[in-house]
Amino acid sequence: MDWLKHPLVTSFGITIIILASFINGVISPFSAGLFYHWDGPVHVILVAIFLVILIVWILVTLLIYSVRNHPSARRFVWVLLAIVIVRELLEEVYYLIPLFQSKLTDIYVQYPPRAADVAYLIFVLALCLSLTVRSLRENPFWHKAKKFLIVLLGFAAISGFVTIYQLLLIGWTARNLNQPRQLRASSPIAASSPHPKRVVWLILDELSYDQVYDHRFPGLQLPEFDHLASQSTLFTQVVPAGMYTQEVLPSLIIGREYQSVNYHIAGPLSLQLTDSGRWEKLNPKDTVFEDAVDDGYRLGIAGWYNPYCRLFNDKLDFCYWDNTAPLSDSGLYRGSESTLQLTEDIFLYFLDARARHLHLHVLPPQGVWSPKNNILHLESYEKLVPQGDKALLDPALSFVFLHMPIPHPPGIYNRHTGKLSIDGTSYIDNLALADKYLGHIREELQANGTWDDTTIVIMGDHSWRTNIEWNHTAIWRPEDEVASKGGQFDSRPGYIVKLAGQTTPARIDTPFKAIRTRSLLNALMQGKITTPEQLKAWAQ
Repeated sequence: MDWLKHPLVTSFGITIIILASFINGVISPFSAGLFYHWDGPVHVILVAIFLVILIVWILVTLLIYSVRNHPSARRFVWVLLAIVIVRELLEEVYYLIPLFQSKLTDIYVQYPPRAADVAYLIFVLALCLSLTVRSLRENPFWHKAKKFLIVLLGFAAISGFVTIYQLLLIGWTARNLNQPRQLRASSPIAASSPHPKRVVWLILDELSYDQVYDHRFPGLQLPEFDHLASQSTLFTQVVPAGMYTQEVLPSLIIGREYQSVNYHIAGPLSLQLTDSGRWEKLNPKDTVFEDAVDDGYRLGIAGWYNPYCRLFNDKLDFCYWDNTAPLSDSGLYRGSESTLQLTEDIFLYFLDARARHLHLHVLPPQGVWSPKNNILHLESYEKLVPQGDKALLDPALSFVFLHMPIPHPPGIYNRHTGKLSIDGTSYIDNLALADKYLGHIREELQANGTWDDTTIVIMGDHSWRTNIEWNHTAIWRPEDEVASKGGQFDSRPGYIVKLAGQTTPARIDTPFKAIRTRSLLNALMQGKITTPEQLKAWAQ
């Protein structure tokens, strides 16, 4: 077992320990969600992790070898390494506690309590004392402790080889995850089939009914929403299907309420039924898209965040999806990144996280919505708009589903300049951008003469999650505070239906569960609802 004490093995064990938090984010049982929402090549993540492991391993090895013949420096380095290792192990313990308690929502918010920090400080002071007091330095206990630590690091290195095997296994399992998929074979609609009237289903992510129509921010102009209200039906008391996009969208597409989602690497999506708690796999043949195919519709999708093209490719004649949202609380893992970019991000984040233990700051805050990620949110919108236009302007596509990343924070538009921007912008600005996008859709459809004959369902997947998600983050702006009356949460998402040929306003003021959207779309596609009166009767 002497090989366990080899400096290369020791340095590898140290590397595995100090990188554990990054590696666990990829190989833990909950990392499948990262790959599920990742829209780039899977090898980008895995190669970046391998490169960071290699870089840190080389640096630690060089450090250990550089002090082999210098006793004082060697003692200093080993004390420093012991301090770092204990700190990492302490954080890992508090990372794992919620897993054993099954408190999944607490995984990323568990931190060592004050008592643990005090104990850690005492440990650090004791080690530092051993550097200065000769009798302690020469005590046999410390030499035995060092030998014991080296053996433990050898076993950590063994666990590192297991980790590498897990990474390779993940890579093999998910190797084809985002390979281009064959869409539905296009064939002319049978001459005997009536051409279905066009339906557009538009998700404006995090659209709040309260902020658009009930308590609009003073001075905020939303002319397109106002124009839409003059020739559409407003649902004023919508009950959302959930609070998070990854749960809401599958629920809406399937038409059943789910309380939790479970991801599988390169496998199907599993959802937990709200009523029974039973888990079942998402069945692409039991969705509103399958209903549309059965009714003779041709489908086109341009969507954000969810892998629509991967899940429903055999139902679609056109598909584009994009997700540049960060997929971890660290702000790391964005599908638009290259291997070298992600390697640099992980390595710099690693250095910054270590420096923050000493209350130093190497980088600006790198949380989920850091300035860099805000730019990516803006870029995602810019990519989706022209792809959505392709679907809207293709006369062969009679059912179009659009899922846009607005008005979802962070702010990416300055309503005062009328230009895309991330500098000091807010949810209120994003509402103005959503209004501008609605005007863009109307102009596009009016230009090809299909606006009046198109039925459009416009909705938020959930409302603006003020005190649930945003008011404690760096992207919360003063006017967000004012608009939400101090972070008060109104759960009603926006929900608007413009029927083909509708020219007068209508309202439905009774509670309406958004989970009924699939049934509503079916009734619209089948021509069972053609007037506001029929819609109101159906909804009630």
